[in-house]
Amino acid sequence: ASYMSIRSEGIVLKQLKPLGLDAFRRSLWQRYPQSFSTSLQNLDIVDIVDRMLECYSLRVSLQITKTLLQELELKRLVDFLENLKIQNEVRYELSERFKKIYGVIECSGGDKPLDKVLTDVSIKSVRDNGPNIEHEVMSIQKPETMEGKDLSIKDIFSTDFIEKHNEQLILLYGNAGSGKSVVIRKLIHDWSNQKTHDHITLMLPLPLKELKQKVRDTDFSFLDILHSFYPETERLKVEDYSSKDYKIMYIFDGLEEIAEDINFSNAQLVFNIQEPAKLNVLIANILRGQLLKFGYCLFASRPLVDYCIPWDTHHFVYEVLGFKMEEREEYFKKRFRDQSQAGHVIAYIKSSKTLHIMCYLPLFCSLLSDLCQSVFTKQDPQAELPKGITCMYTRLFLALIHDYRKDRKVTIDKLKFIMALGRRAFTMLEKGEHFLSINYHKDEGEPVDDFEAVTYSGLGTLFYTKPLLYVEERLFSFLHPTMQEYVAALYAFLTFVNEDKNIFEPPKSKMTWKRNKKGCLDLYKYALERSLSCEDGKLDIFVRFLFGMSNAKNTELIQQFFNHTVTWKSVAKEAEALIKKKMSETQNLARVKNLENCLVELM
Repeated sequence: ASYMSIRSEGIVLKQLKPLGLDAFRRSLWQRYPQSFSTSLQNLDIVDIVDRMLECYSLRVSLQITKTLLQELELKRLVDFLENLKIQNEVRYELSERFKKIYGVIECSGGDKPLDKVLTDVSIKSVRDNGPNIEHEVMSIQKPETMEGKDLSIKDIFSTDFIEKHNEQLILLYGNAGSGKSVVIRKLIHDWSNQKTHDHITLMLPLPLKELKQKVRDTDFSFLDILHSFYPETERLKVEDYSSKDYKIMYIFDGLEEIAEDINFSNAQLVFNIQEPAKLNVLIANILRGQLLKFGYCLFASRPLVDYCIPWDTHHFVYEVLGFKMEEREEYFKKRFRDQSQAGHVIAYIKSSKTLHIMCYLPLFCSLLSDLCQSVFTKQDPQAELPKGITCMYTRLFLALIHDYRKDRKVTIDKLKFIMALGRRAFTMLEKGEHFLSINYHKDEGEPVDDFEAVTYSGLGTLFYTKPLLYVEERLFSFLHPTMQEYVAALYAFLTFVNEDKNIFEPPKSKMTWKRNKKGCLDLYKYALERSLSCEDGKLDIFVRFLFGMSNAKNTELIQQFFNHTVTWKSVAKEAEALIKKKMSETQNLARVKNLENCLVELM
């Protein structure tokens, strides 16, 4: 903060023209001769600042500068100095808040500040890029999507962007876990530490989840909200918010938190930042461009929310796509202080194609790092890491639905939603489908609310594609094809555990399956037979997950979804014997390889 304030004083004095600087030197010498042994007339700006700081504290030096500028009737520079002080205070506050909230990451060999772990993520200049469809077993054809340019965090409201475009609203959207928060944290960190965006006077993050909890259903003006988050801004004049010389960037993270409450057609119009209104009304007017007309607004959101924004709203949409291949390794090298451990983790990830693919998600990388860190701490820095993939996917699944629909308007409870989504996943999987047209589909049984599947739980995504030149189609898919396979396997397992039903039972057989070892083995027997009959391997990963569900460590994680009356007994040994029997009967090398992978999931 001190360095920033010293820099501010120098910046202000540089604004003085030669005659003004001469007048400032004379006034300083005449008013405070006892403080300076020689005349200041031949000193440059840097020397003047140094001499003042030799004689006075920083606070006193700044006050003297302000007083002299007022006496010289240089009001513009007085205001400029005051605004620079506010800017530096906000920078310092954000920097301290960053350390307090995100603090340090526990790493082998000692903690690391989060800013040392932050890694760049891939950002595209267009939306509707669709999900990552890279797969260990299958070749999945991706629907036609637009080609966009690669962007960096520095490109968001850059000087070049501001000069070329009139739009003052950017929507940064991306799937759950794709790195939107990483972008925002890095943007805030770099500005507060004067690494980027020096042309932005103030950068003011306003997390919508926190805002929603703070204001509830009370009417507040936007200015009141700003003052409550950043008391330093109380010294700004109202006209500063509409000054073209005063560039303020507002960052609203988590638009999905209040999207269901926004009504553009009936919302009252608010043009004045001092006018009180409900939070959803204020956000609707900001998105409409009626409030904060001179500010630069960045909204971060999950997919689907941006389709709620009126078509005539002038804005840019960027999409966050997670880590590229080289960024994945960079993340682990930064995350682990001990580079031998980082190398151990990278080698471990590369040994499993599915894990390596899923590391495109920063959230997945973070969860995997936590798991590896736990193993290193409890066992040995070079200890063997878990070989299966099911437990890692369960951790990802639980992380995504952790705050699922909390304080939100919901249609069905969490377990019913999971089962409905699982039914969709399994039905699509059996048909060999990974994309579902939202325009025409109908779910059998319990319907899936796509807003809940995409925006609240983060397990799915929605995007537009153009199969024909003038035809636009809206598609649903899961976060990743393997997440579809995981959710389908969880559905099959929970259906058996909670309802005594085997989803693989022949249509003509309506017998009840008993929840015992024999019944569970029948579930696995049918699943294996179905999987082995698919030459394209479309059920390979699914059946791996299904066996992984019985792993004791995994069962402990998903037990929260069991009915209260259920007591689950492990069938790992019996399942292992079943797999080995199938291996001895199977000639196809690809099928044998997948059976070996199923064995790994049981370990």
